[in-house]
Amino acid sequence: MMRLALVLFLSFRIVSTLSLTCTTLAPVQTRGMTGTSSSSSPVQRKRHCSATILESAKILPIAYTSASAALLFKATKKATDVAFKPSNKPEIAVLIAMSALSLINFGPSDSARLASAKRADIRYPPATSGTPKQQRQSAKTWRSVVRIKLIGQLAGLAYMISAKSFAAVMRGVAVVFIANAAFFLCGAGRSRHDDDGTSSPMPSGASRAALLVDSLFAAAALAAASSPEGSTKQVRYVAVVVFGAMVPTLESLSVFVSGLFSGSNATKE
Repeated sequence: MMRLALVLFLSFRIVSTLSLTCTTLAPVQTRGMTGTSSSSSPVQRKRHCSATILESAKILPIAYTSASAALLFKATKKATDVAFKPSNKPEIAVLIAMSALSLINFGPSDSARLASAKRADIRYPPATSGTPKQQRQSAKTWRSVVRIKLIGQLAGLAYMISAKSFAAVMRGVAVVFIANAAFFLCGAGRSRHDDDGTSSPMPSGASRAALLVDSLFAAAALAAASSPEGSTKQVRYVAVVVFGAMVPTLESLSVFVSGLFSGSNATKE
């Protein structure tokens, strides 16, 4: 419990750092030849905020890539251990599947969500009544649920990395899926914003379906953690969890690959 509490605290600190908004930035003061000072223009502040958004959004993939590498290293070490046992295969499969999910799906998609939440916070300033107030509240909800998702996922991945047993690994997996379920349970569907920070709610049916699916995968992970190691029941639950990790990974693979190529082309230019 102490290890999980520490992981949650560290994850919260990481995401809190990444989620600082630009709306509270003080205007840049400049002094002219006459000795008077003037604040920067709205366009300059907006550009500064956009640059801050992009820089912070670039940090998140580093965290997920590091987690992916650590999980893959753990799986490799488990597979090449001289004391390898056939009962280790389910754990190795889970570690590889979650490593791929962290690198290919979580990194790009959650970076986009974080940038979206920060842009929405800028696009919809505080208001006291009417539609502007509703839009502001939706933007605040979107920012909150994105933070919940990031904190939970990073905590779950970190718990998996530090786990000393297969049961602990599966509890970490459950935390990851619970974070995804909480994302939708707390209003991600109705408060979703697009990449530009514009309100773009999900259909209610799609949001409920995502909540149900993530809850089922979390339950399967907890069931695997409590099943006898190496039992047929545990293998079945693990298969469900691996399926739940690989489906979004494969769905995001084309976007991930195209992002790699576009990034390499930009570097050459």
